[in-house]
Amino acid sequence: MRYRYVDGGGEIGVIASVTQPFCGDCTRLRLSPEGAIYTCLFGSEGSDLRGPMRSGASDEDLAALIAGAWRVRSDRYSEIRTSMTGPRDKVEMYHIGG
Repeated sequence: MRYRYVDGGGEIGVIASVTQPFCGDCTRLRLSPEGAIYTCLFGSEGSDLRGPMRSGASDEDLAALIAGAWRVRSDRYSEIRTSMTGPRDKVEMYHIGG
């Protein structure tokens, strides 16, 4: 939801991921500074791209790794988080562009 200032000087957006989860429609992939890709903002494990890149992987190889990680993703954190209890390990959002 977006809210605009009355004076037209800007806007504020709210992502209500608990009350209106959007995991099924998410198209965002995040890259950490260490070269891992995360298919979920709340993910705890990423897929390594740095290793293959340093080993000389081609653009096609990297594209296949990324597509494969996306194809098998099962993260639905916002959809299931209301049923979760207790602390949980996850990568911090600031680390992957959240």
